[in-house]
Amino acid sequence: MRSVALLSVFLAFASGGALCQPTHADSSSLVSRSDVFVAGSLLAAQIALFAFDDDLHRAATAARSRATDDVSDLLRPLGRKPPWLVASAAAYVIGHVAGAPRVADAGLHALVSVALASAVTGGLKGLAGRARPVVLQLDGVDSLWVGRQAHEWSLLAGWQEGGPRQSWPSGHTTAAFAVAAVLTEELGGPTGWIAYPIATGVAWSRVNDAAHWATDVLMGALVGTFTARLVVRYGHSRGGWLERTLLFESGPVPGAHYVGARVSLGRP
Repeated sequence: MRSVALLSVFLAFASGGALCQPTHADSSSLVSRSDVFVAGSLLAAQIALFAFDDDLHRAATAARSRATDDVSDLLRPLGRKPPWLVASAAAYVIGHVAGAPRVADAGLHALVSVALASAVTGGLKGLAGRARPVVLQLDGVDSLWVGRQAHEWSLLAGWQEGGPRQSWPSGHTTAAFAVAAVLTEELGGPTGWIAYPIATGVAWSRVNDAAHWATDVLMGALVGTFTARLVVRYGHSRGGWLERTLLFESGPVPGAHYVGARVSLGRP
């Protein structure tokens, strides 16, 4: 039953994320109904699953094998923040130099989304001070891996003690879902069916590796997805300072100018 519960969590991740289609063209407000639904669903799932974090961790530990570790090794790097920041900046520069506004647009929004979402996650990590499922503990000259309980929280301990107390939310999951949300918003079509399941795989890898609790990755998904969708929608509907400064006009359209192909700087 624990394995079924764990599988259900991550299937919900993949199917729910894949159904999130681009929303910036359909909403004149900064926060859409879809945003509220996605954020509310992830938050409700997190609250409901807090009581089962230990059970889900034990289920993941029981299911862990060399095969799952090999898959995790492939997926884990897709949640690292520095490569995504470099890749996003490169996409922006290449798009700008090559005269490809859509590429520049996506690169800029991915860069801002990952940086902003990661900053939010970093602040929450430091503030919450939640212990990871397994931490490396020094015992004299030796070191050993020690299991912790799911609800060991200590205010500000994430800043004071560092990594072992920075479990909630998951940084890898935050970055992966921020990128998935930007790609889905910018590219549309079947992109969400690919990007969100991959981000879900990153979240699963963190639970498989005993680096995070299930609710850690749920919160990371919430922060990454919601932040990225707000960044893209603000840029496309209102033409933020970054868009006006760093993107270029792609030609006149009656009643509006567009930056980076799809960022509206609409006139009154």
